[in-house]
Amino acid sequence: MVKRDMMITEFSQSNQMMFGHRFRAIGAVEHLGDSTKCAHYVAWGRSDNGWFEYDDDKTPQQKARLPNGLKNIVTLVLEKL
Repeated sequence: MVKRDMMITEFSQSNQMMFGHRFRAIGAVEHLGDSTKCAHYVAWGRSDNGWFEYDDDKTPQQKARLPNGLKNIVTLVLEKL
C-alpha cells in the first residue's frame, strides 16, 4: 500500500517498497506558484552523486539530496529496482 502522505525526500534518500517491488525516485517536477495559469516549474534529476535542479536557463545546480520543503510535486519518475 502506498502512503499518501509520504514525503518526497523519503523517495530521494532510500528505496521504497510499493506493490511488492522496490522503487527509487530518479526524477521529479515541482510546481511553484498559486495556479496553473501563473506558475513556474522546476525539474529535478538524480545523478550518481546526488540530484540536479533544472530551472529554466540557469546552470543546473547539484544538490546532495532533494530539499525537505518540496511540496508541490506534479510528476515523480520512479525506477523499479
